[in-house]
Amino acid sequence: NTDLIIIMSSNALTLFILFLNISLFPAATSSLNQEGLSLLSWLSTFNSSDSATAFSSWDPTHHSPCRWDYIRCSKEGFVLEIIIESIDLHTTFPTQLLSFGNLTTLVISNANLTGEIPGLVGNLSSSVVTLDLSFNALSGTIPSEIGNLYKLGQLRDLETLRAGGNPGIHGEIPMQISNCKALVYLGLADTGISGEIPPTIGELKSLKTLQIYTAHLTGNIPPEIQNCSALEELFLYENQLSGNIPSELGSMKSLRKVLLWQNNFTGTIPESLG
Repeated sequence: NTDLIIIMSSNALTLFILFLNISLFPAATSSLNQEGLSLLSWLSTFNSSDSATAFSSWDPTHHSPCRWDYIRCSKEGFVLEIIIESIDLHTTFPTQLLSFGNLTTLVISNANLTGEIPGLVGNLSSSVVTLDLSFNALSGTIPSEIGNLYKLGQLRDLETLRAGGNPGIHGEIPMQISNCKALVYLGLADTGISGEIPPTIGELKSLKTLQIYTAHLTGNIPPEIQNCSALEELFLYENQLSGNIPSELGSMKSLRKVLLWQNNFTGTIPESLG
């Protein structure tokens, strides 16, 4: 009734009107391209009052999403970047975006993403360079498909993978991560990641930053890490790592910062690190 409409919050009313337009007037949305329709489909899953005002620019009557907030497109009108930070979405990973063939950057950080990172994440465009899902409420494991599909041309250019700040993420670092040969930044800090650092980490010749601190890593730091010739920052503090600190770290010419406190190492600090 009229009284109920009056007492609705402006946020809820805005969101209601947007979805009413989409569902009741499909002709108005017929000019919107497929990428725009996919984004609106994902928008419809948001379970937060913040999304009404934050995404008010996502207009279903536009031809493309290129004028929408958080979206950057190519000159040809294809979505290149989606960057959404510090907005409470309360939704799951956007599988609706897997078909975006020109996407280079997907950042959904501090946005209350829930559920697991699906194995389908490996189907993201081969042009993706940055995948940042940090500081959310994700759970489950890091899917091995991130590395498996590199061999099929998927994620071959991935340089940044961030999923830190998700305490619900658990399991081991997938050995297949070494297939992402272009990886420069791997951030899995403040998670439930456990098990050993795979020796295949040494195959990441472009890796500059490895941050897996405040987690549950065990075992030794593999000596193969010396093969990460570009490594500049190694942050593995607050884990349960054991054994000796490998002397090989001292031969890594690019290494600038090593933080290893609060582990279970034995022996002395190698002279090569002096």
